[in-house]
Amino acid sequence: MTQFTTISEPNLGNRKIPPSNWIQLVLLIFSLPWQLLQCIYRRVLNLGHNEISLKKDLALSLIRRSSTLPLPLTRFLSQPSTKKILTSPRFRSKNNNLYQRVLQRNVAGYWLCKGPAGNPVDPGSCDIVVYYLHGGAYVSGHPGTFLLAALRITETAAECGISLSWFGLEYSLAPETKFPTQVEQAVAGYTYLLDQNIDASKIAVLGDSAGGHLALCLIASLQNAQLPKPEGGIFLESPWIDLHCSKRASYETNKYMDYINLDTILKASKGLLGNRIDEDTAAFIDFTQPLSGGRSWKDIMPARVWLSAGSHELLLSEIEQFSRLLEEDGVNAQFEVEEGGVHCWQGMKDLWDVSKYLGTIESSLPEEWLMGTAVIGHALLSSVKST
Repeated sequence: MTQFTTISEPNLGNRKIPPSNWIQLVLLIFSLPWQLLQCIYRRVLNLGHNEISLKKDLALSLIRRSSTLPLPLTRFLSQPSTKKILTSPRFRSKNNNLYQRVLQRNVAGYWLCKGPAGNPVDPGSCDIVVYYLHGGAYVSGHPGTFLLAALRITETAAECGISLSWFGLEYSLAPETKFPTQVEQAVAGYTYLLDQNIDASKIAVLGDSAGGHLALCLIASLQNAQLPKPEGGIFLESPWIDLHCSKRASYETNKYMDYINLDTILKASKGLLGNRIDEDTAAFIDFTQPLSGGRSWKDIMPARVWLSAGSHELLLSEIEQFSRLLEEDGVNAQFEVEEGGVHCWQGMKDLWDVSKYLGTIESSLPEEWLMGTAVIGHALLSSVKST
């Protein structure tokens, strides 16, 4: 593996938006009628076999189309709404232990929370510390995207007498920074947690999409780094398993039923990997293949392993293949597939509940609010409850 690249402030130079990018956004808006016509035409050709509604089909088509916008604009539009969360009625009077910046020589990130909002807790004394690795195809995304979900899960945990803290890594994005620098930063972030007197038995690793891939890279690297496993478990939400995106069934069957686009993630992969892949790096590219060096997932995985996917998501086939590989290696992984779910379906399902949640100060919420977040929370907390 290459030597760690020291970046005190990752992605600092990635924030400029050329004026031409805004022109492309305007063109995208004007293309909406054409997108609607294309969607209707495709559905007519597929009459009797359309598995999703016209409304959902059109929404997914528009999101896929927006993924072709220039990267600087995509990054800008996908910035997390952390200020809205922290100044909301629910959190503005108790945000003293929320969203705290960490910027060290080899580690950048955020303590999303140290215990429940308004009740600061030393992470080392918590029942579990979640190490969060964000998604975004390695080219966009930010740890702050999971802030709201982390706060809600921490609230739920506190009601059960379980204390949680969350640390989200801010790793360097591609194509400006090539792989495997992100892996080295993930290992450095894990070491940072251990240096905070947090026992590895309390650390749980959670990764979504590309963050799920990075979580697997982290687990596969710990043995060589002589670091202990995160015995709190590893939790993978719609993980991107194969960076090469080798041809699989769901790329075809689900291409119109998900909001991510194969061409877009292939472009992201090319920007991430560059033109040269050395032998050490190659071992981290496609986790549907057996581990290198005769190693087994059984030997390196923590006891608690959870995978989640949607039945309509583009990456379904590779996630299923990875689940089978874990089973063959003797790993007792819990694999959940949400019927009709898209990529990272939990966040998409909760979109319409966010404003309602932030606008209330009630501790008890209607069961139908933030149900996607509740699924992740249940997975995380079930292992603690059983101990």
